Amino acid sequence: MTGHHVLSEMRRWLLRPGAERRLLALLVASMLTIASSLALLDGGSESGTDRSEIAKIHG
Repeated sequence: MTGHHVLSEMRRWLLRPGAERRLLALLVASMLTIASSLALLDGGSESGTDRSEIAKIHG
């Protein structure tokens, strides 16, 4: 019943005053986390050669 407990806690958290600000902050934090993860993945794939050069090497 852990899932039920989490849902009831979330419901209680959302019903408190100021929930809109917390939800907005959570949304912004989630977006920043996703954007930084994508930037790290994109930056980590650069090894000095682009994909067209790799395709030429492998035929």
